[in-house]
Amino acid sequence: MGPLGAIALILGLGVGTQWLAWRLRAPSILVLLIVGFVAGPVTGWIDPDRLFGSFLQPLIGLSVAIIIFEGGLGLRIADVQGHGKAVARLVTLGVAVTAAIAAVVAHFALGLPWDLAALLGAILTVSGPTVVLPLLRLVRPRKEVEAVLRWEGILIDPVGALLAVLVFEAIRAGSSAIGASTFVLGLVATLGIGAGLGVIAAWVLVQVESRYWVPDHLLGAVGLGAVVGLFVTAEAVQPETGLIAVTVMGVALANQERASIHHLVDFKENLSQVLLGSLFIILAARVRFQDLRDLESGVVWLLLALVFVARPLAVLLSTRGTPLSWRDRAFLAWLAPRGIVAAAVSAFFALKLEAAGRPEAAAFVPVTFVVIVGTVALYGLTARPLARWLGVAGATPEGVLFVGANRVTRTLARILEEEGFPVVLADTDPDGVLAARTDGRRAVLADPLKEGFTDGLDLDGIGRLWAMTPDEHINHLACVRFAHDLGRAKVYAVDNNPEASSDRIQGRTLFREGLTYRRLRDRLNDSWTVRRTPITQRFDAAAHRDEHGSEAEPLWLITETRGLEVFTEDHRPAIAPGKTLVALVPPADEEE
Repeated sequence: MGPLGAIALILGLGVGTQWLAWRLRAPSILVLLIVGFVAGPVTGWIDPDRLFGSFLQPLIGLSVAIIIFEGGLGLRIADVQGHGKAVARLVTLGVAVTAAIAAVVAHFALGLPWDLAALLGAILTVSGPTVVLPLLRLVRPRKEVEAVLRWEGILIDPVGALLAVLVFEAIRAGSSAIGASTFVLGLVATLGIGAGLGVIAAWVLVQVESRYWVPDHLLGAVGLGAVVGLFVTAEAVQPETGLIAVTVMGVALANQERASIHHLVDFKENLSQVLLGSLFIILAARVRFQDLRDLESGVVWLLLALVFVARPLAVLLSTRGTPLSWRDRAFLAWLAPRGIVAAAVSAFFALKLEAAGRPEAAAFVPVTFVVIVGTVALYGLTARPLARWLGVAGATPEGVLFVGANRVTRTLARILEEEGFPVVLADTDPDGVLAARTDGRRAVLADPLKEGFTDGLDLDGIGRLWAMTPDEHINHLACVRFAHDLGRAKVYAVDNNPEASSDRIQGRTLFREGLTYRRLRDRLNDSWTVRRTPITQRFDAAAHRDEHGSEAEPLWLITETRGLEVFTEDHRPAIAPGKTLVALVPPADEEE
């Protein structure tokens, strides 16, 4: 296979495997590793080292920088308020505990000299967003737990890489221990330079966006260029500051209010998904059977020590005295997968040490791969069941955010809330919001189309948007606004203009085509009611039609597992026994 075909195969497998994992409801990173291993050492289709040569390490470094920056864009300080102490300890004290335990086990179980064992221990502290974020999407833990894990996953990459650099410099200087003054000076210099460059780059990007120096359609490309330029510049000024710089840049942009970052988020998120899949395919394809056969059983002890000793102890010490419950802490103690940064750093230092006459360092790459596969498989298969058992898994978001606080939305919101589904109504009409609050609904007086609408708004359990105002344009823009956050399949709008072309609304047509807001309002004014009817073997869809007439409008179904199946123009769910049908039915005198 030629280079072009191999690159196309890597990209295709990276994206296709993530889709397959989504369909199978399996951890995407685990499926990616399996597919990459098959495409690499098993079949020989992909040989990253031969394909990319000396460009492989820079390519991995830039890709990881982009992924970390994209993760930093999601780190809002407000999300971690009250848990900052836990995050700070996890990326300092927790890293130190993990590195120390891993070094001791690597020395005794793998037979590595103390200096190389210390370096491997530092490398294995790195977790990172490439593995943490996909698992969070799979598990969906409570907001507080997710915030701690997200912050830790983003910040621990540069911290762990920095620790590894300092240990490596000590080894290269001929000492297996690094002096306190050298460590502090190196830490301050690296953190200061990286953070300073990151803040400057964020400030420049804010100026570019807020002063309209660049058109909207180029903002994503400009942001990508800024990330790459910052990473390269930081590495040139001070080695191993690139990851710190892009992390700080992302966090700074996420927490400023002067410029919109939606263009950056959309562009980087899509690119990060492609890079994430490709990196794991490359990682698994680089492994060689001979490297794995040369490993001794000591690597198993190292894996067990990281999972059952290092991580629980690090979490125990780091979360002591914090507001986190014992259930939260138990789940945190069971989630520390290793990812692509650990693999890249281990390969980088292994090459340098082997060139310097330290052949024992050749074990770094296969050992790290086994740890990555082991932790990803173990956590990927057990994290979601454990989260459910501990009660820290967030429920599948079935609730509805209504755009509009009119009579129609208030009526539908009442039925949903009575059935246990969370609802939020948003409108700029104070009378409608007051009426909703008087009815006991959760309503906010705000414009859902404005930037920052969701800041400080509790949307836990909200998984759908129903745009139900008389204004076609507001409904359309609301669907566009929330399609990114909720997914295009979860944004709906009533059909206020049936005569227009079918592509006029960004969201899915709610209930059916032609059932406009005004028609819904008029029917409620004409004494139509929203009725819940349990469907059984004896009272099925046909019986419901006989009782309420063919004019009855089915709105949604409630499943036995308390799921919500919405009727739309493109989806008519089966009205089957065991479900509850919610429909808009005519008054009794019209049924006869």
